[in-house]
Amino acid sequence: LGYIRVEQFWYIRVEQFGYIRVEQFGYIRVQQFRYIRDEQFWYIRVEQFRYIRVEQFWYIRVEQFWYIRVEQFWYIRDEQFGYIRVEQFRYIRDEQFGYILVEQFWYIRVEQFLYLRVEQFLYIRVQQFWYIRDEQFGYIRVEQFGYIRDEQFWYILV
Repeated sequence: LGYIRVEQFWYIRVEQFGYIRVEQFGYIRVQQFRYIRDEQFWYIRVEQFRYIRVEQFWYIRVEQFWYIRVEQFWYIRDEQFGYIRVEQFRYIRDEQFGYILVEQFWYIRVEQFLYLRVEQFLYIRVQQFWYIRDEQFGYIRVEQFGYIRDEQFWYILV
């Protein structure tokens, strides 16, 4: 690994990707890690549940998912939907589907579908349509309609 100091900043050379800026953290462990740059953030591509801190951000890549930690919050990056806030999570992997467990809520990305549970509601977006999952009735399509929740049923307000 090659290190260079320019003014007050340290840079580390990572394979063919050039130099990555490291501020107050001194060093980054590289070895099997590969780095890419996305918009204004530095990302690390991680294959099997590995973490790295760059500046004030935590990054993890699990399968095709990107996660970023900003302050005390975790976000998952989706190419279409941007960053979605999640909290304390652990991972469960299924052969067909990639799962993430967030607190008591489930997040799953399958092909082009994004499943998201926010507060007490479970949402899914398929193409331009939003669906809500009801424990008894499966997924209910929601367009321009407003819903409320009663004792038995889950609704979404759109």
